[in-house]
Amino acid sequence: MTQLNTLHRHLATLRRSRVLSRWTTAYSAVITAALCLLLAVFAIDVAFQMDVLQRVLVMALAAAGLVWCFRRYAVPELGVREDEIELALLVEQKHHISSDLVAAIQFEQPQAAAWGSRQLEEKVIESVSDLSRRLDVFEGFAQPKSRRRTAWLLITLIVTAAIVIRFPDYTGAFLQRLCLASVHYPSDTVIEQIAINHRTVLDRRQHGAGPADAKFAEGYPLDFWVRCSGILPENGRAEFRAAGDRKRPLELQQMTLDQRRERLQQTAVALREGLAAGDLDLAGVWARDLATLARIDAPEAADAIESAAGDAARLEETAAQLDQLLASWPGLTERTAVYAGRLPRLVSPLVYQVYVGDGWTDPAGVAMIPLPVVESQLTPVPPSYARAAGDKPPDPAARQISVLEGSEVKVAVQCTNRKKISSAWLTVLGQAAPERYDLTAQDQDAFHWSLAAAGSPFYRVIEPLRFEIQVRDEDGLHLETPIRGHIRIKPDRPPICAAAVVHKVVLPTAKPKIEYRVNDDYGVAKIFLQVAVERQQRGGSDTTDREANMERQSLSLLPDAQPVLTGRLPVEERYVLDLAALRIERGGVLQPANLVKGDRLKLTLEAVDYRGDLPGESYQSDPLVLEISDEAGVLAAISQADEKSEQRLTDIIKQQLGIGETR
Repeated sequence: MTQLNTLHRHLATLRRSRVLSRWTTAYSAVITAALCLLLAVFAIDVAFQMDVLQRVLVMALAAAGLVWCFRRYAVPELGVREDEIELALLVEQKHHISSDLVAAIQFEQPQAAAWGSRQLEEKVIESVSDLSRRLDVFEGFAQPKSRRRTAWLLITLIVTAAIVIRFPDYTGAFLQRLCLASVHYPSDTVIEQIAINHRTVLDRRQHGAGPADAKFAEGYPLDFWVRCSGILPENGRAEFRAAGDRKRPLELQQMTLDQRRERLQQTAVALREGLAAGDLDLAGVWARDLATLARIDAPEAADAIESAAGDAARLEETAAQLDQLLASWPGLTERTAVYAGRLPRLVSPLVYQVYVGDGWTDPAGVAMIPLPVVESQLTPVPPSYARAAGDKPPDPAARQISVLEGSEVKVAVQCTNRKKISSAWLTVLGQAAPERYDLTAQDQDAFHWSLAAAGSPFYRVIEPLRFEIQVRDEDGLHLETPIRGHIRIKPDRPPICAAAVVHKVVLPTAKPKIEYRVNDDYGVAKIFLQVAVERQQRGGSDTTDREANMERQSLSLLPDAQPVLTGRLPVEERYVLDLAALRIERGGVLQPANLVKGDRLKLTLEAVDYRGDLPGESYQSDPLVLEISDEAGVLAAISQADEKSEQRLTDIIKQQLGIGETR
């Protein structure tokens, strides 16, 4: 402990006080400048509603101003460093003291012993020690600059606090906007929700004032639905800007409560009808259309319809919710207004903003995505018996084809613009309810899809078919118009046959030669000679009785039972019918015919075409009638035939010579 402890303590206290004063002076100026700059940015942002880029620029300028203020007003204060000797000199100046304070401090150092008289040094130290007990080192060190800057800081804080208390909503929005959030300052008209078609792009609680970017199908219209609260004007507007194009406005008209209720009723009715029909997801189009109707006044129900399409239980709950909403209509709904407008056709990507009253949204984009371009392929596979017929196959891209009855038709689709297909299906249309058949992907990229024909009407076409093909791509888009096709049945014509015999009056033991010809478009399975014996009748009897009493027998002209296919057609043969060996059926038993004079034989040629495992169709020729007679009758018939032939030959000669012509 030295004699100058009191002086050292006073000087240390003075140094701390001066350091604190300089800090207060420096940082008061910096904080005051920061608050002033913040209030300036606040005022500019409120006045001009700056976008993100503008806000970043203004905040950068404010930050530059704050850096300048720090260097101008704080750095000079914070850069001062004072030691004990400098403080002692300042005290000597303020109190008009000679250099005893500095000398005493220096004489107290160990190396002072070598400087000169030790008695003089001790005398100076003792004198300064007595002086320091009554010396006020703070006298004369008033800091008016620190007080001024502190006063300005208090005034700025009071003004800032008053603004925060008076405009809390603006303040909260401003703080979020400083963080570059898409938040707008409070307005009289509040945009609560925006929906485009069936999709919600803005929910104020989730998105603030910045709608989410969306993408929609090329060529489709865009329906805008804007729900607002607060002060509700009669209309609003949406502004669109495509690349390289000027802004184009779209007027948004306010819907009446009756119109909004009607949309919800349409949703509820269509939902109930879909549940009753069991048709809960027609390619997602059904769910999308219902969601579009319900989106603006019942967004939760719209989300449920889209996500639960096919889930009857959840859709029942959604239908009940819609019924409750309609029963309590309008309820709180009348406090809001819905503004609607339509852009007729999306032809290019665009950016839009919505303005209603003094409320507005940030710009948002609508991307244009192409629809899937799909080509269908119908490949008929005829039955095995008809594959070698040489018919030219139809064009696979044709949507209306004719196929042979019993053919298989392979159905395939291909996406030609290289969009992945998530699902594809075929709907068979008919008099009954439509039937849906799903197609399966045939490649990893999901560009090619085909129908598993087994279990579908296309496996074996036995009647005309009308159908539609629809797909859903990776973006959830469908064909604007389903691919429609028609398969007609190309008839397998029945066979044709004819038979002839030279002599029609024969003996009971004759062997008449029957010449016949059979033809068909694909093949002949069977050829029969149907023999009917009409016995000589005594007395009168009508035709019906005679037909009923005929004795019949069927003779196969293809004994090996092998079908004759196209390459071997037509069949032109001669069959010798041995009347003496002819056997007919009596009482289910074959017995000799025993033909006698006066009996008649009715010979009919019958052909059955070949249709694989399907039953063939038969055709019968005109019947040949043989009359059984004795030798005299046969000769008479031959003579009569010769006379007729001679007369016909004479007529031909006269015609050639011109005999008997009138001049």
